[in-house]
Amino acid sequence: MTATLHGQMDPVVGSPAAMDAPVVNPVASQIQQELRMAGNYLAGKGAPKDAVQAAYWFRKAADLGDPGAQNELGYLYVWGMGVERSPEQAFRWFARASGEGSQQAKLNMAVMYMKGMGVARDPKFAVTLLEDLAEKRSARAEDYLGLLYLDGVGVERDSRAAEEWFSRSAKDKNPEGEFAMGQLYSVGE
Repeated sequence: MTATLHGQMDPVVGSPAAMDAPVVNPVASQIQQELRMAGNYLAGKGAPKDAVQAAYWFRKAADLGDPGAQNELGYLYVWGMGVERSPEQAFRWFARASGEGSQQAKLNMAVMYMKGMGVARDPKFAVTLLEDLAEKRSARAEDYLGLLYLDGVGVERDSRAAEEWFSRSAKDKNPEGEFAMGQLYSVGE
């Protein structure tokens, strides 16, 4: 090792200066580049708007385990944007993203269970997923729970419970929850 000014060593492996240098994760860097490419193609920002290319780049990042990319790829399969429409594939990607910790993907799975879209319809399991999200203060999950209680889907019909869920959603500044509260107040019960 060679000495430099002020007695510090050159930044080589094992030297004090190298140990303080930030560690760059090449996979995380690659994922960020792929997400940037996907977003650019999806929005037509600095590249032609091309859903096929967006899907390609989201898939690359998704295959590396990025839950955000997995969730986005699920959306593309739901709508058939850049890929063949496939609710089953969408559900698989949402499930992978949810397994990686994506709360949005878990919400998407709950909606798919409610509707029987890409998976067998199971409103009771949808309620379980939504309740888990609501415990973490997901305003959108609270709104969905309000709807399920209002209509008696997957749970016993309970307008008071529906109002409580809508109220929580509205307090969390969710427009759907605010709208639902307005509707409840307009009809009065």
